[in-house]
Amino acid sequence: MVVRTRSPFLAGYAKLTGMSPQKIAAALRGIARERDPNLKAQKLASLVCAVFRARGIELVVVGGSAIEFYTDGAYLSGDIDLCQLKPATPIPLRLSQEIMGSLGGMGGPRSWQVAGLFVDVLGPVELSARSPLRKLQAPYGDITLVAAEELAVERVLIAVYPQPNREARACAKQLLGVAVKGIVKVDWREIKRLAKSPAYRVYPELKVIVKEVCDQLNIKNPLDSN
Repeated sequence: MVVRTRSPFLAGYAKLTGMSPQKIAAALRGIARERDPNLKAQKLASLVCAVFRARGIELVVVGGSAIEFYTDGAYLSGDIDLCQLKPATPIPLRLSQEIMGSLGGMGGPRSWQVAGLFVDVLGPVELSARSPLRKLQAPYGDITLVAAEELAVERVLIAVYPQPNREARACAKQLLGVAVKGIVKVDWREIKRLAKSPAYRVYPELKVIVKEVCDQLNIKNPLDSN
């Protein structure tokens, strides 16, 4: 994979992010060579968030990408999904192209290939959970993750509606597995509230999957006491 090492935008972003053009180029080369797929995705997400943040745009990792990071690669998404956090206005397409061009991105205007991975920068993030967003420390700056409570209920919904989805169910079980083990701390009352809310309405389906996970791991079911 050939990574562009020079860009007309590199110098400006280097000043804002505190990274020289040489360091940005070196970071891209290192990401392209990274063999661990989870670490590769984390490094690239960190760098993409840093260059958008330099222009005053905060991004949050969502969907399968966020589940990959929460599960430390037990589930692999294969791409990076990002949404805009609390935008005053949508990101202008020209600006997105310029920012991703600073990283040698190919494609657009919402999906690019960078250093061997696909990066999707979507619209405003949709949040129903009351839980705070999480921060993940990464090499080029913190990555913001959508709340694990929201992700778990969202993935259960996808697993059962509009029709059974085996891949989404497996993904939900991976995230719920690290939650019941306590590896990722979650608010089970909030998960229950979300699952019962009009936005999701999947509490019976959630209970089935959580029980299945707990039985497999021989762990007390956290929903039994909530």
